This record gives sequence, structure tokens and C-alpha cells, in this order.
Amino acid sequence: MKKRFAAFVSTILAAVLCACSAAPKDVLPNKAAQPTEAPTQQAQTTQAAPTEQPTPEPDLVQQLLEEMTLEQKVGQLFLVRPDSLDLSQTQDQINDAKADGVTELTDAMRQTLAEYPVGGVVIFGKNLESPQQITQFLDDLQQASDTPLFTAIDEEGGLVARLANNAAFDLPQYESAAAVGTSGNPEDARAMGRTGHGVRVIKLRDGDYVVGVGVCRPGATVLTVSEDGKGRRSLIDDYRITKRGGLGIRNYSRGNVAGIKIVDDTDDLILISQDGILIRLHADDINIQSRYGSGVRVMRLMNNDKVAVLARVDRDATAETAKPEEDGEADPTPEELEAIAAAEAAEEAGEDEE
Repeated sequence: MKKRFAAFVSTILAAVLCACSAAPKDVLPNKAAQPTEAPTQQAQTTQAAPTEQPTPEPDLVQQLLEEMTLEQKVGQLFLVRPDSLDLSQTQDQINDAKADGVTELTDAMRQTLAEYPVGGVVIFGKNLESPQQITQFLDDLQQASDTPLFTAIDEEGGLVARLANNAAFDLPQYESAAAVGTSGNPEDARAMGRTGHGVRVIKLRDGDYVVGVGVCRPGATVLTVSEDGKGRRSLIDDYRITKRGGLGIRNYSRGNVAGIKIVDDTDDLILISQDGILIRLHADDINIQSRYGSGVRVMRLMNNDKVAVLARVDRDATAETAKPEEDGEADPTPEELEAIAAAEAAEEAGEDEE
């Protein structure tokens, strides 16, 4: 009996083992993964094409700045007479309105422009001969410059009209703005406005001239820098509104002013002297004082050197900067301030009587 039972069990185990080793018909043996077949051409044609993203237009100004050297960037601060590019001319010849002016670009001027990459040129009366001549002259200057040039024309503060009063240019000419007003003809006024002399903004004393113009904005301050390197910031509210064409109000009385800028606390400043010395400062390092304050030393100068250029630039926290120095000069006393205010009031009253 036992022998039969043992034989029966052996038979069952053998059958089970055989069944485990045989793969079912509908189950594939374990093989390596097969590569997925590429979709047919018909399937590929039904897939949606990816949407093309528009290519952003390059920032040409930023690209130009990145390609410029430091010398070229500093040169953009200067607008010069085209005569200054002719190194054979003396300063007296350049300043003499009756002397012959430069009217075409020479090879020597091309070389000067390459060595001194200025930001632009200012055309004077002696540089004008005809519309064709000045067009060709300016085009040649642009072609010779590595960076685009600003072009401007001298108007002597609105007292002259280099183009309108030049016989070679076919432009309306008028005896004076008063004559146009007397005519009562609006068309004459519009025509004169296209080539006009402008209006007087400020009356200047003998030997005085405009050194800067700024647009006021909330939170900003007025920066004043003198030729001898003193500077200060003042609140915009310290400057009251005055009538157009008047003498204005006093801003600085301790030397000649090199320039003014409307600045924010987050600005940097660059100062360049006549001898070519350059420094950089943070605007908020300069104290805020009244418009009668003497300021602090923002640039130390040697011998007869003077501040020539004042520029407002973006803040660079990594750039090397100078620090203003206190000179120990006292601001005006309350009595002195009262006397200055009284003198300004009397001067303004005298203007109203004129």
C-alpha cells in the first residue's frame, strides 16, 4: 500500500515539474527588449508640427554698447566742431567766425576721428556752403566714424539761424518774430516755427552762459559741480519757479559751475577734468545742502586743471569709486541767507519794472 502511494506521489510531482517548464502557447519566452519600430510615414504625417517661437529682435543699442571700448564710451560725451578734427588748425582759427571753415572730410580728419572717437559734431556757419555740400559732408563723417555720430547745428542760444538765414538754403526768412506777430498770419508763425530762433528761456549776465538743463522728477535732487571740483546736491523744492526769460535765481556763488544734473540716489557719476583725469562716484555719497551751500570736494585737481565733463550713469556696485571730502567751509549764516534772498527779490522786482 505504501509503495503504491509513494509511486502515485512521484507521478504527480513529475507532472507538475513538466508543466512548469513548458511555456504556454500564448506567452512569449523571456527575451531581450525589442526596439520599437519607427512610425510609418503615414503616422508621421498626422503628427502636429511644433509651434515656432518668434525670435526676439536684438537690442541694437545694447549690442553697440557691448562692442564699444571704454575710450569710445567716454568719447560719446563730447560733441565738437568739425574744424577740431583738423589738427593743423589752431584754437584761434577754430573760434574765428571769419576764418575759413572745414567744409569737407580729409584723410587727416578721418585719422583724427579714428584716434579720438567723439560722440558728435556741431555745424557752424562757416561749415555751410549748400544743401548738397553739407549733406555729403555729414554723410562722409558718419561713414568715417565707428559709432553713429550725433549731428547738431549752432544757434547761439537762439540768436542766429544758420540755415534759415543762409542764402544757399531755400527756407522762409523773416525780419523778426515781432514782425511775424504784427502780421497776424498764423501760417507765417507756423512756417517760422519750423526754422525759428526759439524763445529766450533765461537772460544771461555779461560773461555768463548756460552749462546744463535738466528735467525735474519726484524724489530726485539737483547736483551742482563747480569747475574747481566742489559739488553738492539740493532739493528740487529749493528752486522756486520763475518767469521765462528772466535772470533766474542764484544756484552757486563760490566759483564757476562746470555742470548740473538731476540725479537719483541710485545713480553713479563720472567726472572728467580738462587734463583727462576721470573719477567715478556714487551720487548718494554727496551731501544734500541748500542751494546756497558750498558743497564738498568731489574731485581733487592739480595745478590749473578744471572739471570739464559731468555725466550721470547707471550704478555699478563693482566699479571702483572715489569718496567726497569735507573741506571745512562753513555754509552761509542765517543773516547771510537773508541778505542773499533780499538781493534776489530786489533783482526780480527790477526785472518786472523793465
